[in-house]
Amino acid sequence: MRATKLIQVFEHQTLRVGESYVNMNKSEVVFTKEHLKVLQDFKNRNETSFFKIQGKAVKFNSYVGVIQIEDIIIEILPKIDKLTEDKSSWRDVLIYILKITEKFNIKKTDTASVRAQRVHLLDIFFEAYIKEIETLVRKGLIKKYVTIESNRSVLKGRLQFEKHCTKNLLNKTRFYTSQKQYTPEHILHFVLVRALQIVADKNKGTELHKSCQKWLLHFPHFKDKLITKKELETVRITRKNAHYEKAVQLAKVIILNLGPDIADGKQEMIALLFDMNALWEKYVIKTLKREMPKHKNINLKVAKDSKKIWQTNILESDIVISTGNAENERTYILDTKWKLLKNTKTPHAQDIRQIYTYCKFWNSKVGALLYPSNETKTFTFHDYENDHDNPKIKASIGEISVFKDKEKLLFDNELGQNILKQLGIIQ
Repeated sequence: MRATKLIQVFEHQTLRVGESYVNMNKSEVVFTKEHLKVLQDFKNRNETSFFKIQGKAVKFNSYVGVIQIEDIIIEILPKIDKLTEDKSSWRDVLIYILKITEKFNIKKTDTASVRAQRVHLLDIFFEAYIKEIETLVRKGLIKKYVTIESNRSVLKGRLQFEKHCTKNLLNKTRFYTSQKQYTPEHILHFVLVRALQIVADKNKGTELHKSCQKWLLHFPHFKDKLITKKELETVRITRKNAHYEKAVQLAKVIILNLGPDIADGKQEMIALLFDMNALWEKYVIKTLKREMPKHKNINLKVAKDSKKIWQTNILESDIVISTGNAENERTYILDTKWKLLKNTKTPHAQDIRQIYTYCKFWNSKVGALLYPSNETKTFTFHDYENDHDNPKIKASIGEISVFKDKEKLLFDNELGQNILKQLGIIQ
């Protein structure tokens, strides 16, 4: 069934059975006990941390994205401002962050047009998948050597003796053989086709359905059967098929999120959700990496890193920035936190200790905790009071924003440059 009813909530918000919720279309949608049951079944089968079931209610955690249950779509949106209830703005923020982090191909998606057309987040994801399919088809679908087994009337290929004896004991005119064939009928295309079929089935009577049917004509025909998790695990991306990687990733998400068990044919629910903590970290990394080609003179490097601290225990920092060469290298440590600072603007003691530990292990004298905000503010650095540090390690609370102008809904495409300036890396 094509879901047309939309419920929008913020992360950490609760939906209660029997209550009505007003969406961006100004229409009311009731969350029912049937919807709750589907979520409960999904959680029971998957032991997921996406949400918690609390009696006759569901409380969402720090995951954002979209869930489709039968006739409704639930959009879970990020939020850092306790006062605002403007879901449209934060929906645009999510689309923008997904675009920057390249979670899927929405580079050509204009957030203003998305808002005007009232396009569901799930539709944006499906459209992104179809764009990847279109790109592959235009480049040309690859063929692979595949082992084909069959019971033939002519001995051609390698005789599979055990199966031949089993199947042809009383029939001396047949030969059970295997041979290599160079064909487009391989697992990569099977996965892509299955995902296209799912999108088509979920969007009957729409333009998305027509697009899926159009692109399916370019692929080999596979017998109607469900794909298993084991088959998905056999998919390998190599140098020769690297251009398939993004499409295959999206196809796997579509197939795996059909429902609790992809092999049993149930299609009650699709969940496309992202950990907002990980998404925020990747967004900051992407904005910083954008600056690397502009500052080759200082040998700017941005990356995640990890170090072994004790036996099998690993210490992993969010972001390590290094400049210079081996003789004069300088290191800066950034740690992202997707949470709202208290009114005191003082971070949790554990966060302060964490950034200090990172600085010690990476031999850095400068660190910063990066929190989301409605506007980017000036970093204020303070020294750690440790007489053994010479020079002293200093750290700052960094409040940064995706917005250049929140009122006009303008996004900050120079955030990475701003962070580097605040750290004193560039002028």
